Amino acid sequence: MSERQQKEVDYMTAREQRVDEYEQQLQEMRIQDAEEYNQVKIKLETDVEVSVDALMCLLSVSAPSLGTLHFDCTIYCSMFDVTKQEQCMQFMKSMRFHKLHCLL
Repeated sequence: MSERQQKEVDYMTAREQRVDEYEQQLQEMRIQDAEEYNQVKIKLETDVEVSVDALMCLLSVSAPSLGTLHFDCTIYCSMFDVTKQEQCMQFMKSMRFHKLHCLL
């Protein structure tokens, strides 16, 4: 009987060690995935900012009048489902700024 009990104890000890190793590996994978996610998120945010700046410069060059600028704003607002008038006005202000910036 004691031999069987010893085998059961050995088995449970080995099982606990495997479980601990798997939990440690899982935790390391979670940390690695979180770091990769943050890197990709930062890269995408940077890419979006660069693309928006380039788009604003292109739109400001192609928008010679305020009417066209307002039209571009309404298209922008509908594209991104922006319904607030304040955000459209902010976009128009930033378009004017970028137009001046691109022309300099």
